[in-house]
Amino acid sequence: MAILNYTNSVSANAAAAPTVLGNGAEAVVVTPEITLFIEKYSHTQSDTISGGDDIGFTIVFGNYSDFPYEAAAGADATLEDVLTIAAPLTLTLEALALCSNYQLWVVAENGTALQAPYQLEEGAVLDAGTYTLQLRKLVNGAYTAVFDIPCNFIGVFSMMFSVSGCNGGGNTPACAANPIDNGDFELLPHETNNVVSLWDVAHSGTGYAKTTAKAVLTNNDPLRGFTRTYNPVSGDYFALLKTGSSKAAPTSLSQTFTACAGDTIQGSAFFFTGETARICVNHDSASVDIYNENGNRVTNLFNAAANYNQPQFGTTDWMDWSYTFTKDGTYRLVGRVTSADNNYEDSYLGLDAILQMK
Repeated sequence: MAILNYTNSVSANAAAAPTVLGNGAEAVVVTPEITLFIEKYSHTQSDTISGGDDIGFTIVFGNYSDFPYEAAAGADATLEDVLTIAAPLTLTLEALALCSNYQLWVVAENGTALQAPYQLEEGAVLDAGTYTLQLRKLVNGAYTAVFDIPCNFIGVFSMMFSVSGCNGGGNTPACAANPIDNGDFELLPHETNNVVSLWDVAHSGTGYAKTTAKAVLTNNDPLRGFTRTYNPVSGDYFALLKTGSSKAAPTSLSQTFTACAGDTIQGSAFFFTGETARICVNHDSASVDIYNENGNRVTNLFNAAANYNQPQFGTTDWMDWSYTFTKDGTYRLVGRVTSADNNYEDSYLGLDAILQMK
């Protein structure tokens, strides 16, 4: 039991002495003619307009009277605090505001005194459990838990914790994103049909997906033909998909990943078609979509199709896209380019700079 202690009641020793209730949630042990006090306040990010799940504590203690409190040798620790963390939460001490002549130590865990107490410092991670925190003061060159409190004195210290193991303050498992890998398509091998590291490839006939450093693509329309050169948006390589043999079997590149609410995924895509005004009847097309784990489409990120519009019949430049997730979950990003079954000319989808961010 510390000299300054709060256990949901107020107590005093046998000698009659003034007491201070403070905020009514603490117990104050009082010695004759000396009025010690302590108050503990909590403050959380959920109290703010933006909300959140960080939490902080501030402890104010001191001596109201004109007489100093002099700690006797062998007396109880002057100030201790019990911090209880409910499973499955974990707290990380992000900030500790403490005067330079004080330290905060953990002296017991789950009701058991530690043979090797340790100093609580910024960056410390506390798993679920009960911790006894002890304030120590520098006295005669050493930090001690038994220290005097001068008359007419007030002291304060604060700690701020970030909370994990919860989402928005609830006791639900924390979201741990497993983001898109090789979204810049820099991993080997390159220029190898139907091998794109960490991505799944589907194709038919002469269709393919590969990584490449440059694509020089030509539309052979007899009157409005053109050639486009595509370079990477970032890095040295990008993914290039070519149509296959049928509408029923598009060439696709896909990857499964997890995302947390608030995460944003972004990237770039282009569509090039070799179809011309003469054969743009069924329209080759390309798209980039996100699906949930049930196979339902969440959003369309990019969509293009061959058409009659001259001069380039639906061909595009690199186009940026992005999406911010509203729910934690497992998702699948799918880029595909689809033949319109006429098989006269090929069309292409380019992908690059795919990045998932908090």
